[in-house]
Formats: sequence, structure tokens, C-alpha cells
Amino acid sequence: MITFDDCTGTSEIDEAWSVNVSPNPSNGRFVIEIQTKTDSPVDLEIFNMLGTVVYREVSVYTNQSMNRTVDLQSYPEGIYFLNIKGDGINIIKKIVLQR
Repeated sequence: MITFDDCTGTSEIDEAWSVNVSPNPSNGRFVIEIQTKTDSPVDLEIFNMLGTVVYREVSVYTNQSMNRTVDLQSYPEGIYFLNIKGDGINIIKKIVLQR
């Protein structure tokens, strides 16, 4: 017998969180924009395709809106991932460095 429990948490996260990275692709300098309905702190990590963390900020308070400029110009071109982790959330966005 196979049972399936429908996951409804995805839409709840989408409604409470808006994450944008621009420009994307970028030359290594970009802005992370976060809009949320919560004041809970989040951890920001950017890692490469090998899983190596190249940028980290811990316990960042978004205060419902946050813009953070990140400079990865010293890192090689390629695909990176932004991971936003917090109270009940785990959002991953792809970032492309291209020169």
C-alpha cells in the first residue's frame, strides 16, 4: 500500500518570503533583496558547485525588508547558490557569475 501526504508548506513560504538577486547573471557584484512578513533572523550562505561556502552572514535580521550588496568579484565565473535559512525556511537561489 502506498500513501501520499500532500505538502502544503511551499505556498506558505512563497507568500511570506520574496527573494531577488540582481543583476543575475552578474560580474560578481550583486544585491540580495529580501522581503518578508517575519522579523526572525536568517543565515545567508553562498556556496559554489563543490559545496564550498564563499560568503556567510549569521543571524541577519531582515526587519521585513533587507538589501545586501555582495562582492564575489575575486571568485571565478560559474554557478553559485544563495541559501537563506531561518525559522522554518530554507530558500535556495541560483547565482551566475559571468564576465
